[in-house]
Amino acid sequence: MLEILLATALAAGAAWMLCPVVIAAGLWDAPDNARKQHQAPTPSAGGLAAAAGFAIAIAALAFWPNARWSDALAGDAFQRTGFALVAVFAALLVGLLDDLRNLEARIKFAILAALSFYVAIFVARAEVLPIGGAMVVEFGLVFGVLGSALWVFTLTNTVNFMDGANGLSMGSMAVGFAGMGLLGALHGAPHVAAISACAVGGLLGLVVWNFPAGKVFAGDAGALFTGMLAAAAGLLLVQDAGISPVIPPLLFFPLLADVLLTLAYRVKQRRPMLQAHRDHLFQVGLRAGMTHPRIALTYWIVTAHCAALAVVASFGPRLAPPAVFAPQPGDVSQVQVAMTQALAWVAALAPLIALAVLAAVAMHVSNRVRRFAVARGIDQP
Repeated sequence: MLEILLATALAAGAAWMLCPVVIAAGLWDAPDNARKQHQAPTPSAGGLAAAAGFAIAIAALAFWPNARWSDALAGDAFQRTGFALVAVFAALLVGLLDDLRNLEARIKFAILAALSFYVAIFVARAEVLPIGGAMVVEFGLVFGVLGSALWVFTLTNTVNFMDGANGLSMGSMAVGFAGMGLLGALHGAPHVAAISACAVGGLLGLVVWNFPAGKVFAGDAGALFTGMLAAAAGLLLVQDAGISPVIPPLLFFPLLADVLLTLAYRVKQRRPMLQAHRDHLFQVGLRAGMTHPRIALTYWIVTAHCAALAVVASFGPRLAPPAVFAPQPGDVSQVQVAMTQALAWVAALAPLIALAVLAAVAMHVSNRVRRFAVARGIDQP
């Protein structure tokens, strides 16, 4: 859709032009804890420029004359999209307060948890897992809300935790949003395509300033804004397009894997969960001598592969014909029936298979990196 492509360009241009403004605003990030990688105070309000670019573009789309993307929306999708943006900009404010006042971790997590439940209740949630044909696994309302809120909380904090190398987090999220926008266009969710396109534009306008030299950081405001936006858009995609709830995590898998495996590692090592640290896989890479650009490009490329896998896997349950799961005529050979049904089950379970394979690869890579860090003496508690 032409209007969505123009909105992407508008968001990118606006964010790019606003970055010098937020730099001049004087909000700086000092390297005052163990998690931070930079050596000198750096402007940290870049997320405000990205959010402003996104807001300008999405507002332009909302009032675009004869816009085909909004005309294609069914039911209350437009209203729920508005509810999602309320949570997204609330997360932006929480992050800005954290940038200005250094909110206590428990307070910030409590607010984000409340916003996560708000999204799961009023925006969208995953209540079913489509398998193939007419087969679905129903989670029900309670587990749907709980699981969806956990997803929002996890991804929002993941983006914030991974915002520690120039371009890594924001660039990876831009790649993931590109995949989500494509999924929205392919699966009949134009509002998700619109949100994702505007997000890609806003993030690209920021990344130009953040990568590779780190002239401005996204800050907690930008990270929480981006994470909440991705999580909410992912739930809209699941509920309104009917795709597997496994697909959104695949889009942002490298960031999620780094955070969750690092959390598991710190639990195993009995290290404090709420203490700032440098245990993430990308931080080990930096200590091993990898540059910020190399780290970021590695995550971008892996995220692009995961997003491509998500797009392909999203069609699996729809490609498995319902008739395959039904009893076959007696004149069909048993071998043919078995092979056909096996292929149908692979297609039906494609999202879960993709997630399992990526999880196995991630655990293997994590174990190799941890052993390397211990052997080189760069495993910092």
